[in-house]
Amino acid sequence: MKHIIGPVIGAAIDRKDGDNGVKGAILGYVASGVIKTVAKLGLLAAIGGAVVTLAKRTRSEPTGRPGVNHLSGRTHPPRGAA
Repeated sequence: MKHIIGPVIGAAIDRKDGDNGVKGAILGYVASGVIKTVAKLGLLAAIGGAVVTLAKRTRSEPTGRPGVNHLSGRTHPPRGAA
């Protein structure tokens, strides 16, 4: 579908300037591919940012269990025990 819509829109815009529309069709074809790639990269960045935020939040919250280190998850003996 992108092979049809991009060139048609580009050619129509280029014809408004008084040209024959070939350059606009080529630019429309290229632009549709660029938009698709940028959208994928934006989605990947958003997911990556959410994962990093979730990891930071998870590591900084205490577990709520006594004797468990909230950073490593390892158990420690109670204070005062030998």
